[in-house]
Amino acid sequence: MSTPLIYDYNSVPPGSETSGPPLSTPVEFQTPTVIPVSGIGGGKHAAAQAMAGITREQWADYVKRFFPIEDELLSSYDNPDLLRQRVAEAKNLSGESFETATRGAQIEAGRYGLNLEDDPAYQRTLNMNRTAAGVDVGNEVRRRIQQRDQEILTGGSLGMEKKI
Repeated sequence: MSTPLIYDYNSVPPGSETSGPPLSTPVEFQTPTVIPVSGIGGGKHAAAQAMAGITREQWADYVKRFFPIEDELLSSYDNPDLLRQRVAEAKNLSGESFETATRGAQIEAGRYGLNLEDDPAYQRTLNMNRTAAGVDVGNEVRRRIQQRDQEILTGGSLGMEKKI
C-alpha cells in the first residue's frame, strides 16, 4: 500500500533548500509541495489538514487577486458623488460640443453674409436645443450608471437578457 499524500505549504520538499511561503500571507499562486503524510505526522486528520491547507491557499490567492477589484466595484456602487461627477462631465462635454457646432454654423452663415448672433429666434432655438441635449445626456449617464450598478450586483448577467 502506498503512503497517502497531502499538501504542505510550509515545509521543505525533499531535495530542496527553500520552504514555501507561510500560510498567513497572501502570495502568488505556486504549485504546492506534495510530500508523504508520514513526513509531517500523518494520522487520522491528515486529509482534513490537507484540505485546510488547500483552502487557506485559495483564500490567500483570492484576497490578493480578486478582493481589490471587488472592493473598487462595490465602492462605486450606488455612489451619489460619482453619479453627480459623471453627469456634470457629460453635460460639460455636451456644452463644449454645442459651442463648437455654434461657431461652425456662425462661420458658415457668415460666408453668406448672415449674422446669427443677432437673430433672437436662432438664439432661443439654440438655447433650447443645448438645454435639451444636456438633459438628455444627463439622463443617459444616469441610466447607464444604474444599469452598471445592477450588473455589479448580478455579476454582469444582465447582458444575457438583451440577447434573448
